[in-house]
Amino acid sequence: MTPVSFGLNIVCTSLGQEPGVFRAGEAPLAPNPNGAVHGGIVAAIADQCPGAVSVIGAPRHLLSVTGSLHGQYHRPALPPLTIRSKLIAAGRRLIFAGAGIVDARGRRCGSFQATMVIGGNEQMPGPPGCLILRHDLQARFGIDSKRSLDGRSLLVPRC
Repeated sequence: MTPVSFGLNIVCTSLGQEPGVFRAGEAPLAPNPNGAVHGGIVAAIADQCPGAVSVIGAPRHLLSVTGSLHGQYHRPALPPLTIRSKLIAAGRRLIFAGAGIVDARGRRCGSFQATMVIGGNEQMPGPPGCLILRHDLQARFGIDSKRSLDGRSLLVPRC
């Protein structure tokens, strides 16, 4: 997760081979007059969660960046929101992931699909703390790194 995730009030509750589960407890900015999270913020949340899941599909020591994000809004997103994001497919240069956003009543309010580009970050990461890389997850968020059969790191929360 990145510092942007904190600003969006996103908390990762599960991340591993199964779909990643995230929670956004309240609207990060003032809610819409109907109490819903603004659609632009919903899209930002939907961008962050597949990004975290893409870490599983990326080769070791490489990051991915969003190449495209497509979404559909089904109804107002009333917090708290639950986001389930899963890896659809991963190749040498592209990772495909999806995210479903469910509102406080358990109703689907958004569906998003992301294409992530592996190694798309041509510049080195900024000062320490700008990006939380795989090896930082354990120390900062209580997430253990395990190896899958193909040698990639799988991230699972400590419970």
